[in-house]
Amino acid sequence: RFSSALKAYRRVLVIDEHCNIELLNHVKDQAAECAREARRELEGRLAQDKISINGLLDAIRDLTELLELDIPNDPKEAEKVAGSRYRAASVKAVGIFTIGGIAINVREYPPALACLLLQAAHFSHLVSGTIEEADN
Repeated sequence: RFSSALKAYRRVLVIDEHCNIELLNHVKDQAAECAREARRELEGRLAQDKISINGLLDAIRDLTELLELDIPNDPKEAEKVAGSRYRAASVKAVGIFTIGGIAINVREYPPALACLLLQAAHFSHLVSGTIEEADN
C-alpha cells in the first residue's frame, strides 16, 4: 500500500507547478495528501511497541523513500490530525510520540534513528514497569 502511494506521488511530480489544468492540479494535491497520510502511518508504525522486525525494517525503508521525494508540508496538517478520530493516544502532535513520559519528534531524525529512539523508549518504559512491579 505504501509503495502504491510512492508510485502515485512519483507520477504526479511531472505535473508542472504552473499547470493551468485544474484536474491535474487536483490529482497532484490528492497524491500529496495521500503521501502525507502514508508518512503519518509509517511514523506510527515506527512507534508501535509490538511490531515485528520485518515490519520495522519495511517501515524504515518506505519512510526513507517517501522522505526522499520531498513532499510539501500541509500547513493545516496538525489541525487535520488533531481532529481525526483515529488519532493514537501516544501522539502529542504531528510526528511527536510520547512513550513512558519521553516525547520523541520523529521528524527531527532519519527514520532508522527515530525507530531506534522510539524502541529504546519502549524498552525503558517496559523495564521501569517491571521494576515497579517487582518492588511491590
